[in-house]
Amino acid sequence: ESSWTRSHTSTMQASRFLFAAALLAAPAAAFHASSARVSRAALRITSSNVRAGLFDGVKDAFAKPTAPTDADRITPIDRWLGIDKDLSAPKVVKTFVDPQDAANYRQVKLTKPMGIKFLENEGGSGGIVVDALLPDGSAATSGADIKGGDQLVGVDGKLVLGQEFEEALGAIQDSESSDVTLAFFRGSNEFLYGPTKPSEEWLRSEVLA
Repeated sequence: ESSWTRSHTSTMQASRFLFAAALLAAPAAAFHASSARVSRAALRITSSNVRAGLFDGVKDAFAKPTAPTDADRITPIDRWLGIDKDLSAPKVVKTFVDPQDAANYRQVKLTKPMGIKFLENEGGSGGIVVDALLPDGSAATSGADIKGGDQLVGVDGKLVLGQEFEEALGAIQDSESSDVTLAFFRGSNEFLYGPTKPSEEWLRSEVLA
């Protein structure tokens, strides 16, 4: 066999080997390329998930906090002492009524027996307040403009502001007339006797005159 024939045969064998190797390498390269695309896609999905998960709860964390309620402040000791009911009771918010405005006062003329139940104000301010109207008294039967919570400030033109219970009630009982004129402030004693308390001179001139 000639050297040309042997060389040609070797060249053909080498070509077939390279072709076979290329056929084997092509699927592997395609597989690696596909795997790379899948990996990149998975990376993008994972990155998105990380970015999304990273800020989970941030909105809630910076949301306006809820103010604690009275019930939240109750401790086991409060329950043991039996004061938890007082702490959880709703707070009554009083609307301010100006005691230096004559429009917030009432004067009524009543015949004895009036049928008004008075109580002494709490808190050491003095003075008396209407608690209730008795059904048989003139205050109820006459339809007079008197309500529970009205503060008594005058009796027949006499100022009784801040007087003790017996003294203020005595001003009504000691009246010689069967008809008595009472002056009331329609508001809380906190306003009548607090920092907004009117002067006695103002009351005499603007309410009792």
